[in-house]
Amino acid sequence: MLILVAMAIFLSSQNAAMAAVAYGASGSAATGSTSLSVPYPSGIAAGHLLVLVVGNKYPTNGPATPSGWTLVANGQGSGGLGSAGGDRGTVYNTVFVKEALGTESGNLSVALSSANSSMARMFRYTKASGATWSYAATNGSDNTAGTSWSVTGAANPGITSGDVLIVGSSVNGNRINSWTESISAAGATFGATTERNDTNSSTGDDMALVVSEHSVTGGTATAAPVYSMTGSGSASSYSPTGASVILRIRELAPVNCTSQATGNWNAP
Repeated sequence: MLILVAMAIFLSSQNAAMAAVAYGASGSAATGSTSLSVPYPSGIAAGHLLVLVVGNKYPTNGPATPSGWTLVANGQGSGGLGSAGGDRGTVYNTVFVKEALGTESGNLSVALSSANSSMARMFRYTKASGATWSYAATNGSDNTAGTSWSVTGAANPGITSGDVLIVGSSVNGNRINSWTESISAAGATFGATTERNDTNSSTGDDMALVVSEHSVTGGTATAAPVYSMTGSGSASSYSPTGASVILRIRELAPVNCTSQATGNWNAP
């Protein structure tokens, strides 16, 4: 009798974060109306992840997707109170990503058809050799005027330890400054918040763009994230209100599969 025992072992870590994502650099903030010239960050190399956060008034005049970039699924949100005007009205926040070729330099042109006021900033993140990028987004709006801001994402974008959340917020006025930001999600813990942008614009009917970064230090979220900001200044009946996009980025280890076969032959 011949008995053959075969065993295959597959070892894969592709579904787990390899390590905490590393921030690289950012370009300076850009302001305008129907067009933006957004500086690239310094030190770009092939494989880096570029994140472009764009805010503008008014929907439905959002930014066109720049060539070679990807509009993240659920990466555009809108919100805000009041009809179009200074320090009032609806705004878009939009997030694009691109895995760098390493040849990017100078400024990126972003077109916004018929926009009244717009702002943007670009950020660079690095990964380990051989790793791949994973990203997902959710969005929500703050439609209660005041010096506090609260947005609950429409869904959980799969938050787990080792991830980084990048939150872009478009504010429909420039009355508030010195925002402080925080985030929470049931089941997950977060490290220190890093503010990446907090600038106002008086172009057109006024707006502001706030970007913050939040590292996930433990756990796996079981609910959608809740993002909050508190600022100082003079609120109105319609501002500050607007929209936030919460982008989750993750570094995945390369697939490492091995197989082994063993055979035992037993004869009578």
